[in-house]
Amino acid sequence: EGLRLGDRLEMDWQVDDVPKQLRVPLLTLQPLLENSIYHGIQPLPEGGKITLRLWYQDERVYVEITNPVPDSSHSGSTTEGNRMALNNIRSRLEVLYGSSASLTTLEEDNRFVTSLSYPYALDV
Repeated sequence: EGLRLGDRLEMDWQVDDVPKQLRVPLLTLQPLLENSIYHGIQPLPEGGKITLRLWYQDERVYVEITNPVPDSSHSGSTTEGNRMALNNIRSRLEVLYGSSASLTTLEEDNRFVTSLSYPYALDV
């Protein structure tokens, strides 16, 4: 996507010190980042910045992805979507971690924030 969007896509990777063995469940970050690009960056002629923050605290892993939300004045802006990726990730986290994992979304100040957390585990 970086090649396709060029200077229109800016990534801000904020990865704190995390255990070397830390695992992120498969097919978690990729669809969330694809959604951020498709719904947040692509419709904006000027592009924008996606921030991915990853940290470890109190035996839990936290991930937060933030992207701009285009207003309706941008031609070709995408709709809310069907939330299939979010539902699939929630289901995957439920299978792996039960109710101790969470995935939430929030829209505020022209930003869309996706947050997920799950217990630290070596065997995932």
